[in-house]
Amino acid sequence: MRTRWTLVLLAGALTLAPQPSWTEGAGGSLEEHAAETASTPSDHAALATYYRAQAQEARNEAQRHETMGRAYLGGKNPSRPVFKEHCQKISEKYTALAEEYDALAKLHEAEAGKPQ
Repeated sequence: MRTRWTLVLLAGALTLAPQPSWTEGAGGSLEEHAAETASTPSDHAALATYYRAQAQEARNEAQRHETMGRAYLGGKNPSRPVFKEHCQKISEKYTALAEEYDALAKLHEAEAGKPQ
């Protein structure tokens, strides 16, 4: 619960803050800035939560493409195996992306658990 509040407060503060020099237009994203400046257990816990959410979004996209691929099997278009293969490839890429996000979250969770 504390991590959730940390994320909410961080998002609110960033929304209300003036445009700092690390905005995307200046060569970096908010995500990069958060990763570069994470130094406390709560910073790392917040990043872990963020990456777990990113992993879930990627898994949702993988499932969506799996479903689309199955839908092509019922059609009459002679190219449907190509469409199904396309969806399968995208699903595999999203699944791999989810695994990478989970691994990154695990690293941040380990950092959050280290004594200062």
